[in-house]
Amino acid sequence: MALCRTSRRFPRLMIAHHEDAIEMAKTEQEQGADDEARKLAETVVPGAPVRVGSAASVGAGRDRAMCQ
Repeated sequence: MALCRTSRRFPRLMIAHHEDAIEMAKTEQEQGADDEARKLAETVVPGAPVRVGSAASVGAGRDRAMCQ
């Protein structure tokens, strides 16, 4: 049962993590003063929605397959 709980929690936490990363990166792009940090932020925003979607699909699969 602990494995099921962990497997269900992991995708949810990753979704929150990536959504936060998107928000922080957008703020850095708009308001940041450090060129290196702004360049890093530019690499985060394009790929993060894909990772959020991947985590969501993993979470849905875990709920159906493992946690019944």
